[in-house]
Amino acid sequence: MAPEKAWGFCPQCGGKVDLEVGDPLLRCTFCKTSLYIRPESSIFSYILSPIDSAAPLQGSLVFLPYWRFKGFRFRLFDDKSVKTSLVDSTISALSGLDGLPSLGLATQLSDMRLDTGPLHLGKSFLAPQDAIRKVDRQIEAGLREHPVSSFILSEKITIISAPFELFEKNEKLLLRPLWEKRRGFFKVKRNGALETYLKNSRQHPASQGKGSASNVAVGFIPLICPECGNDLPALSMASVIFCKACKRLWSLGDGRFLPKKAHILTRQVEKGMKFLPFYHFSLELQGFPFPDRRAFLSHLFPYKQFPENLSKEPVQLVVPAFSVNPSLFIRLGKRISSSQIPFITLKSRDAATVPDSHCINLGVDTAIQSLSFLFLSLMKNRKKMVEAADKTKMLIKEIRLLFIPFNKERNELVEPFTGQAVPRAALRYGLNL
Repeated sequence: MAPEKAWGFCPQCGGKVDLEVGDPLLRCTFCKTSLYIRPESSIFSYILSPIDSAAPLQGSLVFLPYWRFKGFRFRLFDDKSVKTSLVDSTISALSGLDGLPSLGLATQLSDMRLDTGPLHLGKSFLAPQDAIRKVDRQIEAGLREHPVSSFILSEKITIISAPFELFEKNEKLLLRPLWEKRRGFFKVKRNGALETYLKNSRQHPASQGKGSASNVAVGFIPLICPECGNDLPALSMASVIFCKACKRLWSLGDGRFLPKKAHILTRQVEKGMKFLPFYHFSLELQGFPFPDRRAFLSHLFPYKQFPENLSKEPVQLVVPAFSVNPSLFIRLGKRISSSQIPFITLKSRDAATVPDSHCINLGVDTAIQSLSFLFLSLMKNRKKMVEAADKTKMLIKEIRLLFIPFNKERNELVEPFTGQAVPRAALRYGLNL
């Protein structure tokens, strides 16, 4: 999935700035300012320009919102196999407008601008998780093999405002897409989702700096460490930033940088270690026969004997906090979650002394999406567990950010406790997703 390009204006000098879609980083080549873009809703919104903005219109120009999902799709089968694939889909963000065409390659071929104008979409707006499930069902309908469970882990969720020509004919509403030529008209029901949306939203011409799909205004945060005042590193797609001067971690929250607590999962940092970030979840599984970590591991490995002290620990799952290909992502989560690594009993230290760590470019909200699928993929009787999932609850008791040491060995990194290897090429691939 090649990065998509957009543009915006630098809030400091007003210069035109090239952006990567979904990336919070803004680097101005004119005033040399580095800023973090911060939509209040944490969802980025962009305006897609008409392919020929100078052509006269019979009707009026309107912009309609689309959800855009880029990420991975996971499918779990009875035979213990997990199949993965990349997903790059768009779907109408308005409930009741299912007949609108997909944007296809328009987001890669047409001009897109960052949308900074506020708009309240109201009840006609389709929630992102509902839209993701809808995309998942549409993909599954065209496949022969049906899994016991499937889900889409979306690393980039954005809104694209697409241009349409709207006019009335014989008391009917007609829409014509303007992002590509030779498109026909689509009939739309009167007094439906479209008219409700247009009535409650403010439409802005494409020549202005605002479009129709933002639910909130956008803020800009200087990349300056709140503790020592030094410049923070300008890292694309980073969700947590490490200050090299005062050795502190910072994450975005409430429109500013907040200190981020983390731990190193080793007693001694040695030369040659590379630290990879993971989210560690302590869970309570209501309705499942796993009251503690010992019972959970005993289900995974019934032929092993586990220490009694594990019965005092909650069930634990570990999810990578960095992007890699989908197969390696789920394999890392399964391998480390099912290990006997002493996450709780080992005394952790503050992450300020991490000398060589990988970029944290996967947000905790995205990691939470994968918990249920990761848990089900570990189970023995998966079909039975999937059927019982509707009657059970997975409660998150604690979330910790961990840096787990890997040894550098030629072209890969190896976790010494489990032997799990991560190719260096896979890390580079994840940074360019």
